Amino acid sequence: MLTFISIISIIIAILLIIVVLLQPGKGGTMSAGLGGLTGQFSSMFGTRRAIDFLSKLTIGFAATIMLLALIANLWFVGGDEDIRKPITEGAELPAINPNPIQPIPFPQQPGE
Repeated sequence: MLTFISIISIIIAILLIIVVLLQPGKGGTMSAGLGGLTGQFSSMFGTRRAIDFLSKLTIGFAATIMLLALIANLWFVGGDEDIRKPITEGAELPAINPNPIQPIPFPQQPGE
């Protein structure tokens, strides 16, 4: 299920990128570099309706991506019953050595 949601999210994200690039900008637009597709939308819908259509499509795609991310998060994270315990919980502590440092015997000097 996560794979399906991820694939749908990726497809919608690519479509969102395309729709954003098709929208006319304040300066030079990327739509001219993409073959002038905005001109085709403008001739089909009219200039103002094409801009409204593309902006509503952008909002719809963005909302769908956010909804899919929320569904994926709630579906796979789960509720309180899925709380993981630390690995060290219930493990035995190592025995403490009361005398960890042993004295080093000095070699006998000749003549002592």
